[in-house]
Amino acid sequence: MIVEIHNKLGNVQRLEVTRLVVYDAMNNPNVVAVEVEPRVIYAAHADDPEFNELLRSCGITQTVVCQDLRQVPIEQVQLRPFKI
Repeated sequence: MIVEIHNKLGNVQRLEVTRLVVYDAMNNPNVVAVEVEPRVIYAAHADDPEFNELLRSCGITQTVVCQDLRQVPIEQVQLRPFKI
């Protein structure tokens, strides 16, 4: 498979790979894709039931657990000064 990487819409790189793992800023895997044979790609995101199994097939031993969290629209968030 070929992945295309963009950095701020510039410096585009195209790479031929057989496995791809996307991590968040906390180093948690979020997406995995594995080319099991030419033009056959298994892909999953962290909420998919087979996600951890696909991670293991890439040699990644982390276990990812997803939880639904209540999201608050940004206009309802109030910031208060921090007092020391």
